[in-house]
Amino acid sequence: MKENNGSWIFISHSSEDIEKVRIIRNEFERYGQNPLAFHLKCLNDNTTKGKKELYDLIEREIEARDWFVYCESESARESSYVQMEREYVQKCDKQFVWLINLDQNIDDIKKKVYEICCLLQVYIVYSRRDENIVKPLKDALKENDFSVWDNQSIYSSDLIKNEMTALAKRGFVLFINTENTRNSSSVLAEIKAAYEQCVNIIVFDFDNERLNDEFSRFINTKNVYKIPTIPKDEDMYLLVDLVKAALKKKIKGAIQIQADAFNEMNKLQEKLNYDGNYHKEEPRLVKQLGATDDYLEIYEFPCCHKMVIVGDGSISRFRYDGCIKNKKE
Repeated sequence: MKENNGSWIFISHSSEDIEKVRIIRNEFERYGQNPLAFHLKCLNDNTTKGKKELYDLIEREIEARDWFVYCESESARESSYVQMEREYVQKCDKQFVWLINLDQNIDDIKKKVYEICCLLQVYIVYSRRDENIVKPLKDALKENDFSVWDNQSIYSSDLIKNEMTALAKRGFVLFINTENTRNSSSVLAEIKAAYEQCVNIIVFDFDNERLNDEFSRFINTKNVYKIPTIPKDEDMYLLVDLVKAALKKKIKGAIQIQADAFNEMNKLQEKLNYDGNYHKEEPRLVKQLGATDDYLEIYEFPCCHKMVIVGDGSISRFRYDGCIKNKKE
């Protein structure tokens, strides 16, 4: 099994904390990631020109990255550069920012690095017959700086178990469920191994039938996302956004993250409405759930009485699963 070259991670820190930052950098590299924690001798802020060059470089690096680590300390809070970086990350609306408290002991810091790496490395389980779906999805994930593995080079049960044991330490499974996987013993073996090793499993369900009972035994239904049709290559980013939304549920210590995979699903439903299938009337709010259900809202379409769950706000009537009678000719 081959992985790509790792994710690029921007580490925001004070130069006063460089010794602990080096440990963090080394830990990320040990897990195959590409952390950026740099000081450039050729640039300085002693002149207006030098300060502008330095700020421009930092801003370009932030714009080019998706994953950010803020090394929190007293020195970092007093550093104008660290605060500028943090503000610019928020300005760019970057969604994945983790805090590492440098006042913690080294073992806890290393554990935090490991937890971050578990959200960056995706192992795709799928049938070889579904390469038409998975190839553009893998490209889109890599373009969004995920480390991507797949299951097409594993043939023995021992190798599957070994790989899932390793994956449990630093990654998650993305299971592509289709008609082709319904009766696949090899795919089932991998899902079972992932379950036994407590690997986080996210399911993209392209199958028109209900999820195979054999698979359902090993999958948390809250992590199953129904994909109505195969996205066009240019829309594959919608699946990547859905992966990110699902992963946000697992983040601890992220800065100002409001996870809402339900809303990503609704956006995906509308964007994949290639056939012009839509509801005749706008939906109405019928129920708001409580804290145990993340305050989700249930809407009903009056035209067909279909119920839809969202995270917040209303939903579009131009959904893929709309009223057949209103299908565009």
